[in-house]
Amino acid sequence: MRGACATAAPGASLSRTAALATAVGVAVAAAFARALACDFFQIDDYDLVLHNEHVMRGLSREGVAWAFASPLVGNWTPLAWLSHMADVSLFGARAAGHHATSVLLHAATAALVFAFLARATGAPVRSALAALAFALHPMRVESVVWIAERRDVLSGFFGAATLCAWGAYARARHARAYAAALALAAMAMASKATLVTLPFLLLLVDVWPLGRAPLAAPARETARALLRLAVEKLPFFALAAVASAATLVAQGDAGAVVPADVLPLGARLANAVMATSHHLETTLWPSRLSVMVMHPALFGGVGHAPAAVALTAAFLAGLTALAVAARARGYALVGWLWFAGALVPTLGLVQAGLQGLAHRYTYLPHVGLAMLFAWGACDGVERAARAAPPRARAALRSGAAVAGALVLGALAARTFVEIGHWRTTEARFRHEVAIDPGAWNHRFYLGNALLVEGRPADAIAPLEAARERLPRAGGRELREAWASVELARGKALDGAGRSADAIDAFRRSLAIAPREETARRLAEAARRASARAPRAD
Repeated sequence: MRGACATAAPGASLSRTAALATAVGVAVAAAFARALACDFFQIDDYDLVLHNEHVMRGLSREGVAWAFASPLVGNWTPLAWLSHMADVSLFGARAAGHHATSVLLHAATAALVFAFLARATGAPVRSALAALAFALHPMRVESVVWIAERRDVLSGFFGAATLCAWGAYARARHARAYAAALALAAMAMASKATLVTLPFLLLLVDVWPLGRAPLAAPARETARALLRLAVEKLPFFALAAVASAATLVAQGDAGAVVPADVLPLGARLANAVMATSHHLETTLWPSRLSVMVMHPALFGGVGHAPAAVALTAAFLAGLTALAVAARARGYALVGWLWFAGALVPTLGLVQAGLQGLAHRYTYLPHVGLAMLFAWGACDGVERAARAAPPRARAALRSGAAVAGALVLGALAARTFVEIGHWRTTEARFRHEVAIDPGAWNHRFYLGNALLVEGRPADAIAPLEAARERLPRAGGRELREAWASVELARGKALDGAGRSADAIDAFRRSLAIAPREETARRLAEAARRASARAPRAD
């Protein structure tokens, strides 16, 4: 009897694949259903959706034109804008509807990942294990529940659909399948710029599981096959070049790119190494998942210790060497290179923004690790079963099936808990403060959240704590942080009736970074303080 992990011939029937893909999608949607009870997140959700007049008009001809002409937070992602407009047309400002769209897109992405792998390998159990390990992992929560990060699940959906179309092309070599894959890749890149890695990923799946470049052949023959396959993808590389150029222009216009004199190449490379290692660590043990991890070399920080960077780089090089040594299995080398390659645009080599890393950046890269995990685990079980006495084989395989179900169940349970931390902005940042008490930015965002909710007196304590934790020396980014914290403190103090203290905070903010809002609030606080002052008879 064949074991659950055994591999059949590729090309499973379409009806069976569709049924199993639907089951995978339903399981993922059920695991994320709690997201429908979450509110809009004050960071980005308010500015990009609720307070964006173009988005809140819903889908329209003018809105479509605006979407293609307007970058999204320094990125050219018109399809993300259109998806938000469609949500407004369908659901208005009801957060549950917006969340439902993200959950359904994520579930569909998982189903498509399963369908691609199952059709390419004929291994439905391994394919389901990979798709579910990717989709149920708690590191997906940030992408799915944060409405402004719709671009993650949207680009993931189109990226997975591209894989399916490419698999159809590899099997039949029909021009229509090639054109469909190219069109879907364009939509993926128009959803999020990090999908410019798609041509590279298609080249990897040509090696495994599609088997179009045999790794066991002599090196020269393999190199010729890879060159032929790369030439075949020239239109995809051209799309990636256009999307990359559009993104660089948009980020430059938005002032999002951190200049080299602020963040030298060495600091960027160090952060890339440490971020990759961090993502591996949180993949294996997904606890303390923070939504705002600032770059350690900014805000007056000293960056990563050189010794730690060197050791981590050696560790990653060792993993790469192991993947190369196991290249005969295909999935080991392809899974690792998929993970490492898909991460490249997010590692800060071209630093845009102030974050050092973000768990949402692993959305597409985790597909590679999930493939490696599923096939590696099943191969291990099959080798152990072949070496075991005949009577023990069934028990061993059953035990492995139970272990796999427990792993997926643990991931789903952890995801359920993580979604709960997103029910409101206040809940999110109270959790952030709990898992990283020393970080100034979490307390700053918590204070701002309380201000937006109309609770200035409650906002004072976290804003004072943020001020205490800010470094005293640093560059432009740190000065901006000080100015923002003092401005928020001024708002909270003024709202709590402490006008004199508010005036002092506004003056500090204005002295650090002059801005119109600070000057206006300073004048208003001074006027109120004057009105409250006792008058001489």
